[in-house]
Amino acid sequence: MKKHYFAYEMFSKYRGAIMGIQILLIVFFHFTEDCKGYNVRYSGIVYWFYNYVKSSGVDIFLLVSGLGLYYSWKKRAELKSFYQRRFVKILIPYFLVAVPAWIWLDLIEEHNGLVQMFSDLFFLTFFVGKNKWFWYILLCGFCYLIFPYIFDVIEKVRDHTEAKMRVLVLCLTATIVTMMLQLYAKDLYMNISIATKRVPAFIIGVYIGKLAWEKKGKPIWSVWLQLILLCWMMIPLQLYNKKIMGVYLLALMNLTICEILMLLFEWTENKSSVILKLRNGILAILNWFGKYTIEIYLIHVAFRKVFKTLDYPTYRLKYEGSMLLISFVLAVALKYLDLFMEKRVLLSLQKK
Repeated sequence: MKKHYFAYEMFSKYRGAIMGIQILLIVFFHFTEDCKGYNVRYSGIVYWFYNYVKSSGVDIFLLVSGLGLYYSWKKRAELKSFYQRRFVKILIPYFLVAVPAWIWLDLIEEHNGLVQMFSDLFFLTFFVGKNKWFWYILLCGFCYLIFPYIFDVIEKVRDHTEAKMRVLVLCLTATIVTMMLQLYAKDLYMNISIATKRVPAFIIGVYIGKLAWEKKGKPIWSVWLQLILLCWMMIPLQLYNKKIMGVYLLALMNLTICEILMLLFEWTENKSSVILKLRNGILAILNWFGKYTIEIYLIHVAFRKVFKTLDYPTYRLKYEGSMLLISFVLAVALKYLDLFMEKRVLLSLQKK
């Protein structure tokens, strides 16, 4: 890496670590959300995290996903294979977790019946009800569907100025759609805005993928300037609590902190053995969590709901700890089962 230069390639180099950071942030956000809901421990670091970090880890997940999809498409631009690989990758773990989860909740616990169970399982109630359990999987599927179009819009340009303008137009379009829902379809907005607000992060991630692939970069001073401007907008101006802009600002702040951490990882790469070992140890831990992100997410949100429904509130540390231990252990088992089934399903689809 050049001195005083932030290389976008670092997003690819540290992709696993970034994903690991984000899944840990999401898990902790859910804890702070429970503390706020029950009005317990809602002060200090919990209050600060809930207001200034929130669920911005989701945005960075999507951003890194967009980058990964760009790399994948550049290596193999075949639509049918792309959709098969991507949807198999998210749908197998989803159904392995969601089917027993919805059977338990809708049929055993709440006696809602089969129609409700299938409506929940296939996200119909995400649009017409209050079901947001596993909503991230639906958003991932939507992003996979629109990716080829986003890629073409960003890729087929004369220069990066045109690419930036197209990214801006795409993000503005997504924002306007969310604003129109807020104004003219409030019930639908309340249901799906948790997802629509995150689409710009995915679009920007695809563009960052292009920048990384083409080995572009930016001055390091611009990263620090970005941090200063965001702090000014979030703290003195209190823009972090705006319904739409607040989501974008928190995502940008998360992204900026990730950029600073990546610079730190680069700076310590060739330092003394003690610092290098510490760096490598931290990266190993983060990469481990990054390896199991989708599995941890699914099992975590499933058992969080189970614990709360059975009156084991996860704002209490003993229940939170038990739930996290279950989530991390089962995530490993789910990953191996995912890979076993994914390989066979893809082979079967390729033969058709």
